[in-house]
Amino acid sequence: MKKVMAEDLYRYKFVSKVQWNKKADKAVFTVHTTDEASNSYKADAWMYEDGKLTRLTDSGNVAGIQWLDEESLFFAGLRTEEDKAAAKKAPLSVFHKLSLKGGEAEELVRIPMKVLDLKPMGENKYALLAIYDRYPAEDRNPGWEVFDELPFWRNGEGYTSGTRKRLYIMDNGKLVPVTAENEGVTGWAVDNGRILYASQVYEDVVGMTAGITLYANGMKKELVKDGIYNVGGVFFKDGEPMALLNDRVGFGATKNPLFYELGSGKPVQVSTMDEHPAGTVVGDSAYGGGAQLAVDEGYIYYTTVDDTKSVLRRLKNGNLETVLTTYGSLDAITVKNGKILVSSVGQAKLPELYKVEDGQMIQISQFNEALYNERTIQMPHPVSAQSGTWQINGYVIYPADYEEGKTYPAILDIHGGPFGAYGAQFFHEMQVWSGAGYFVFYCNPRGGD
Repeated sequence: MKKVMAEDLYRYKFVSKVQWNKKADKAVFTVHTTDEASNSYKADAWMYEDGKLTRLTDSGNVAGIQWLDEESLFFAGLRTEEDKAAAKKAPLSVFHKLSLKGGEAEELVRIPMKVLDLKPMGENKYALLAIYDRYPAEDRNPGWEVFDELPFWRNGEGYTSGTRKRLYIMDNGKLVPVTAENEGVTGWAVDNGRILYASQVYEDVVGMTAGITLYANGMKKELVKDGIYNVGGVFFKDGEPMALLNDRVGFGATKNPLFYELGSGKPVQVSTMDEHPAGTVVGDSAYGGGAQLAVDEGYIYYTTVDDTKSVLRRLKNGNLETVLTTYGSLDAITVKNGKILVSSVGQAKLPELYKVEDGQMIQISQFNEALYNERTIQMPHPVSAQSGTWQINGYVIYPADYEEGKTYPAILDIHGGPFGAYGAQFFHEMQVWSGAGYFVFYCNPRGGD
């Protein structure tokens, strides 16, 4: 068989953003593919029902597929040449409704902004998170960028100086801002017409902490004052507002966050486990993201990292259980009525859809299966080293043409931190190096997640 080549990336399919409906009898998810000609990704929607997979779209232009109701979905996409041309001149987002009964998608709503996320709030009413530019468009020049804020650039976002992630309500076509012009939203959730959000107000340098606000019926209630906590996420559990908070005592921004209830007027800690919730082992073969925290039947389900493994846990009334441990990643989860689906990159497998039963992962999709019959994929082997009193754990990948007794060059692949952990999941660039005749060593430095 042939060795893994860099160009194989163009053949990979990436499963992401899996979501059950309310009955947990259907799930929708996204499959991304790479497009070499346009140097971009294409995305389409798929559905899982009764053990079968069905492709719902074939345009390659389906972003953020979500449930609108039990019989229809919605997604963002510029589907006409006119809209594509208009979006090059000014920000534009168009959302479409797709009925499961069949037929073409129809336009649901269009918004003259770059919308990052949209949540239904009732008939013709939506909450949305969008990019707000504090500087008029005429002050922007395509030939350069002005940096007068820190940070001025973020991974996956590009230049951010002068912009904010801002919340809006769109009611019958009218946009009303929820947050201020100089307020940046770092996380949000919607429940029964209410919006829970974390945000930071700043003029030139973004702070390390955030406040949390509950917005309902046009009124705001401050639940957590800014300046105290790092906020790792906000969500609702059984209608009550909750958050992942780091009080910064002892270890500052790198301290692991804990779960807190926010409904009593002050944050009440409800977890004690010293780990980083809503995380997974990192790699280069997952794309599209998805939720890594879910609430179901009184439980909080969350992904985390234990040494070099990904773990799914659930918390209820102070009791913590481990639902799943895997050497792969857990890039997106959905839980409803006790039924669990995950997207995962395995030890020798690219992203696929799995169901979790009795602590085991059962593979559902076969999107990348043909590749394994054509390429030699090397399994990572555990390796450890002693550093004083600490044992550092990692892996070694052998050269694809390894013969005992011969010598080979080696690569030591060192990741950053403190958040993010290497594990044993499929890693494209490491497989390419192995195919090129290298040993590959990698581990998690002391202090890494």
